Amino acid sequence: VLADAVVYFFTWRFVNLETYYSIKTGIVTYAVIQNVFQHRIKKEKMQFAVKDCTLIAPKAASEDKIAEFKPEIVYNGLSDPDVPDAYVALFCDADGKRVAYYFDATAEMLKRCRFYNREATVVTQVRY
Repeated sequence: VLADAVVYFFTWRFVNLETYYSIKTGIVTYAVIQNVFQHRIKKEKMQFAVKDCTLIAPKAASEDKIAEFKPEIVYNGLSDPDVPDAYVALFCDADGKRVAYYFDATAEMLKRCRFYNREATVVTQVRY
């Protein structure tokens, strides 16, 4: 029991993670927030410009396009693997690597994506 408490104490910060994304002037920032001993530590994982995306669409409807794109790096910002509003953004990063970013879409996020990249954005009805 004591060993379990020690393991729990030292590893909780690695499993108690929150994901976060924001969009500002067409730049999406994806970060992971760790809760460490009453402190919230925000670690930025990546940024990309919406205008550089080749596709922003619902995950379920885009499986064939994702397979065709063959992403080298995958970032998963989904709150749940089965969330109905799961979207994917496909783009190439600064190093030329193909990246897929999965996120929970909101109406506001889709509105901004549509504004910055009308051709690549597929808008559907979302819950929020």
